[in-house]
Amino acid sequence: MKTSANAKNCWPTKDQELLLRACLLSGTQGLEAWKKWRLVFENDELDKGSEFLLPLLYRNLQRQGIRDPLLARFKAEYFRAWGHNQLSIGRVVPLIASFTEAGIQTMILKGAALTLLFYEDPGVRPMADIDLLVPRDQLKQSIELLARLGWKSKYPLPQALAPFEHAGEFRDSWNQNLDLHWHVLWEGRQGLGDDDFWQTSIPFEINGVPTRSLAAADHLLHVCVHGAKWNDTPSLRWVTDAMMIIRSRNYGVDWDRLVAQAEKRQLTLPMRDTLECLDTVFGANIPSQVLRDVKSSRTSRLEQTFYEIRLGSNDTLKTVPVVWHWMNSLRLDCEGHLPQRLLQFFQYLQSLWNIKRLWQVPFYLVAKPMRRIYKSVE
Repeated sequence: MKTSANAKNCWPTKDQELLLRACLLSGTQGLEAWKKWRLVFENDELDKGSEFLLPLLYRNLQRQGIRDPLLARFKAEYFRAWGHNQLSIGRVVPLIASFTEAGIQTMILKGAALTLLFYEDPGVRPMADIDLLVPRDQLKQSIELLARLGWKSKYPLPQALAPFEHAGEFRDSWNQNLDLHWHVLWEGRQGLGDDDFWQTSIPFEINGVPTRSLAAADHLLHVCVHGAKWNDTPSLRWVTDAMMIIRSRNYGVDWDRLVAQAEKRQLTLPMRDTLECLDTVFGANIPSQVLRDVKSSRTSRLEQTFYEIRLGSNDTLKTVPVVWHWMNSLRLDCEGHLPQRLLQFFQYLQSLWNIKRLWQVPFYLVAKPMRRIYKSVE
């Protein structure tokens, strides 16, 4: 499967649609998709986004009793993902227990939560890291605890990221990656906080250790918003993630809440496009009223512009919504008078860009965008 420019976008190509249907559907539809995609697979190189789906493809074909020599390769991918995921989840369980003992609330996001709650199989969804959310007012305590437990931050001053980012990367001595979140989303309207996510969150246990995860509607919002963006690695998993949430036997989607959250957080544009794709291409059976509501929701010109930039591949343009986010963060999330807020911004950039001296930050702030503009017109 040759990787075209379109394959780097979030919307599946025709060949990728075949693979997704073979992963998700059963019976005649799934079998026809599998036979057509098999011919593509034999003749072309597989893109990275499609490779991530091979464990799920294996499980779906195996459940239907399909016999094919190719299943041996897919089975190997399944067990590779199973082993890696089991190790990752096993390593984070003691960490969650330590957070609980310290009085810090936790919520599992993204891959691990989806694997345990919606896929219900640790081998079908490969994941690179563990995403753990803590309340914003417990962030300092959380970072200090991680340091005591031997987790090292990617950034020299991780707490300096707090007003401007939603998460920071950490790694333990076993090379396990952890994304510590203090906000669920970077995208959308700023200054809202995450209280409503916490209030409707789902309690569950991992290996006997209690934690929480997002309600199904919030999971679906999270998955779709993250999926609706340009990605150099084709972002296909948002489709399977969303379909597993919608199909869940244990956690029903509150569609009214999904629409309300999308409108409240100014995220109706990505929800409009992703829900329409799920419904028309993959037969998700989204309630018609939900589709009408997200399509008719009012959006500003700024939202539309930023969403179009997010879907595009122009890296230079992508700095525009980032700078806008920084300006709002200075106003909404920083503390003190203007000089104090600017100091917090410079400390953030110093940590983000790993700059040795604070006084060097303004020079980097000018040089970086100039270098990017120069590369874009080269």
